[in-house]
Amino acid sequence: MINMNNRLKLGLGVIFCILGVLIIISNFFYMIVIPGGLISILVGSMLIYDSLKKDKN
Repeated sequence: MINMNNRLKLGLGVIFCILGVLIIISNFFYMIVIPGGLISILVGSMLIYDSLKKDKN
């Protein structure tokens, strides 16, 4: 069962990944360079991985 701390990390990780994807898509459609899309996806994936890794123990 996922405790509250891991659930918060999972939620934040999903939000960061969605935000990163939206930033990258807006870079292609509007030709505006907004840095941080890949960094946001990286941070989100690290949060998701950390929340799922501690759940296995």
